[in-house]
Amino acid sequence: MTLLTLPRTLLLSLGASLAVVLAFIANDSAAMGEPTITSTQIEILNAQPLTLTLDSQNKAATTLFIRNIAAAPAVLSFEAVVKSLKDNTFAETTVKAKSARSNTDSNTIDVPPYQVGQPSELVSLEIASKASPPAEGYLVVALPASTDNKKVLANIQLKLRLPITSWLVNLLVFGALASASFIAFYSGRQLTKQKQDLCAEMGMPLWSFAGSWASNLTVASGVLNTTLAVTVLSEQTYYLNRSTYTVLNMLFVGISGLAPIVYNFTRKTVENATAVDGVEYRGRIAWFLIASAITLWAVLGQLGMQTLTLLELHAARQLPTSVFVTLLIALAVLTILLVIYAIYTICKTATMQTIKKIETSREAIRVEAEKAGRAIGGPIWSQPRWALL
Repeated sequence: MTLLTLPRTLLLSLGASLAVVLAFIANDSAAMGEPTITSTQIEILNAQPLTLTLDSQNKAATTLFIRNIAAAPAVLSFEAVVKSLKDNTFAETTVKAKSARSNTDSNTIDVPPYQVGQPSELVSLEIASKASPPAEGYLVVALPASTDNKKVLANIQLKLRLPITSWLVNLLVFGALASASFIAFYSGRQLTKQKQDLCAEMGMPLWSFAGSWASNLTVASGVLNTTLAVTVLSEQTYYLNRSTYTVLNMLFVGISGLAPIVYNFTRKTVENATAVDGVEYRGRIAWFLIASAITLWAVLGQLGMQTLTLLELHAARQLPTSVFVTLLIALAVLTILLVIYAIYTICKTATMQTIKKIETSREAIRVEAEKAGRAIGGPIWSQPRWALL
């Protein structure tokens, strides 16, 4: 290198250095004009696992509180990945986000900078999934919204439960009611064939849990089903919502208590000097059939609840197939025997406990007593108390 070429080399080096400095200054200026927001500048205040109940349209709603502590607005995106537990397949799922400042139907939202003294940004999310519940997955919150440079802020665990109401609820409640009504109607037809007047008067039943086999079965089944729903059933159920199991069990137990109320509301008071209290309370066979239908409604509903509980335990792999099939057969046999015995009991009670039948029995007792030279009176003339199923 000669003295003549030194200035040229020096000038080239200085020019290259100056270009690098100018490029750095330009990039730094651009960065200052659009400051970069990092994940540490976005706070999700309630990013706990979410357990959501789907509605009839397979949609669920939730909210997130988000705080942007950066100096510039941030654009967040929301996505969901959901897998159905029945077949372990991923289903198409969409998320729509809204806030007080934005009412759009997209999965992105603008979050302005947080100001001291102001509340955090409340973001409302609507999750729509084609997955068949129960389902699980995760909710993804990312920054920014552009797909080429997305940074995940949070993966929130997500569980989607069955709707509270479903067609199975209607099938169970109204199916049990229809079956009980048919049994009562069939029993009435059998009484009619036996020349029994359905408007004939009957005495009053002695209703108690100790003397009513149907009420005993209803209450015992209700206690068992409620215990299983609370302690054994998993949070992600396959047929009915877990809360629905508890509500229906309590409902059927309450229905069983309506039967004597319905019958007692239709009773009438008749003076009878030979009775213990001087009066008798009488109802009619037709109302006895209705009261019996209500009792059967409760017990059949509880048996249906037991069947669904077994199906839940089997679907959740908490019950071996052999035990499941055995218990299912036992419930079916119990239901058939229940129907047969209910028809027999209704017809027998309606035949034996009519006032006409009781008075005929009293007269026969009086005649036999006179032949034997004995006087019969007092409590023997009181109406016998019988169980209302």
